[in-house]
Amino acid sequence: MANLAAGIIILGLIVLVMAVMIINENRNRKASFRRWVERSWGKAPTQEYSAEAFESIRHFSDKNLSGNEKEEAYHIDDITWHDSDLDSIYLQINNTVSSPGEDVLYSWMRHPCFKEEELKRRSALMDYFGSHEKERMKVQYALSGVGRMRTMSFYDYIVFLKQAEHVGKMKFILLGLLSVVGIVIIFISPLAALAILLPAFFINLYVYLHMRDSTQIYIRSFQCILCLLNGAKSILKLDIPELADYTVPMKETYSKMASFGRGAFLVTSGGQVGMGIGDALLEYLKMIFHIDLIKFDQMLDSYEGHEEDCMRLIELLGSLDAAVACASFRNYLPAWCRGEFSEFPSENEAGVRLEIEDMYHPLISNPVANSIKTKGGNLVTGSNASGKSTFLKNIAICVVMAQSIDTVPARVYKAPFLRLYTSMALSDNLGGGESYFIVEIKSLKRILDAAKENPGMVAAAAAQEAPGMDAAVAQEKASTEESDGRRKDMAGSRAPVLGIIDEVLRGTNTIERIAASSQILSALDKPNVITFAATHDIELSYILKSKYCNWHFEEEVKENDVIFNYQLRGGRATTRNAIKLLGIAGYDPDVVEAAQTEAEVFEKTGEWKPA
Repeated sequence: MANLAAGIIILGLIVLVMAVMIINENRNRKASFRRWVERSWGKAPTQEYSAEAFESIRHFSDKNLSGNEKEEAYHIDDITWHDSDLDSIYLQINNTVSSPGEDVLYSWMRHPCFKEEELKRRSALMDYFGSHEKERMKVQYALSGVGRMRTMSFYDYIVFLKQAEHVGKMKFILLGLLSVVGIVIIFISPLAALAILLPAFFINLYVYLHMRDSTQIYIRSFQCILCLLNGAKSILKLDIPELADYTVPMKETYSKMASFGRGAFLVTSGGQVGMGIGDALLEYLKMIFHIDLIKFDQMLDSYEGHEEDCMRLIELLGSLDAAVACASFRNYLPAWCRGEFSEFPSENEAGVRLEIEDMYHPLISNPVANSIKTKGGNLVTGSNASGKSTFLKNIAICVVMAQSIDTVPARVYKAPFLRLYTSMALSDNLGGGESYFIVEIKSLKRILDAAKENPGMVAAAAAQEAPGMDAAVAQEKASTEESDGRRKDMAGSRAPVLGIIDEVLRGTNTIERIAASSQILSALDKPNVITFAATHDIELSYILKSKYCNWHFEEEVKENDVIFNYQLRGGRATTRNAIKLLGIAGYDPDVVEAAQTEAEVFEKTGEWKPA
């Protein structure tokens, strides 16, 4: 009995040492996290992602296309996202500390908001975190406990649970008991204990490693759910009244799943960013006693029917994390403004208006600010490298940021809610066997198709419903139905279109390019569309002068240098400097002179002389 008592005391001491190590580790982790938060606030994030991990982040956003939102609801498509360098913008904002935060921030940007009330709610949360450091750091620490997995998002791990099957826990209980018996006997008969423990250890290790291959991803899924629940519990304990819009539904969702975490705390170890000594010890305990495998079937049963609750927790926790990241980003920007959203125009009104003052590109060091106040169609001319493409991307970025995080890199932003479509940084689709020109015309067609969805069709629909109603009355009826904020908070599928095109139909010959481009741009001249098109074809500025405003960038060519000021100016470009730039680049003077002579002859005669 004395040996047994001594054994129990030794086991108790081991447990006590482990507890002290875990407590000390948590204390050090909290202090380290606080230092990291203080260093990273208002700074550009340094988090790096593998291609696999970054791709996983977008899956929660993709889910919205067939989940919470209608499939036809507007979202930033892949072409527009790529054209506008929004991956880089996202990474510049993404100072989140958890997988849900990454997912929600990406989803906000990929699904621009069309409800001013929702934007104001997000913005108010950012304001709160920006001005309440103590509460923000408490929230960040609670969210850091949710953490990230290394290669996949929490969303992906939870979706994988649909494929999980029961493994049968009894065999794992028996194998675990075999190890317990061996440990108890060691204080009575060490030799007999050794005869039990050695086979038990190798059998348990073999079974664990064998089963881990088939169950590990699901166990990681359980870890994700437990991390979500623990994160929600930590946030709720903070009891911050200003977070009620998020904590009230969070508490309701948490209560539905509280039983899932009972007795499963040991399963939460591992899989997150970094493992401490305590986590490592728990991993060894799993191998010997199969704790996580024993819990597998029970937790699978407990999870059934709660997938949407898990998604709701991802959304709520992620919104808090994303708002903190956006508040930090606001502090990082040298200047920013909130969006001012005007009503969209009716069929009989003057057109979609856009006003941005002193906007700058957030990815450029020492950027040049530009302002634009316009409506309808806009042509932008100028030489290569003068700033046309950057200007167009800057407009796209401002629109996305205004409608997602209410944080615009500008001094003033005024516009209705817009559906953004771009056609800029295209390339051949070699895998699909499509040339650049085919890719380009498909890209342009999607802008034309979007422009056909005219908000004015509401009036036409009203007239069809009441054939005897006067057209003016029908228009008034439609306008009345869209009052009370609905003209501002447009459904994405009916909001005005912003089309941004860089070099229309650059993939074909000059004559057909100008002919087709003029017609495509004319087709975009609609009350519900605002268009920006950059072009080298100065002819378009004359063909479309009654429909499109002209803007240009210019440069100053000196003896051995070219100086770009990157300032937008009104009117069409009046200088051509491409041939002069050949000379600056070191081309043979004979080539440069001959090219200049041929250009001058063509301008006078309209014909090219034979080479």
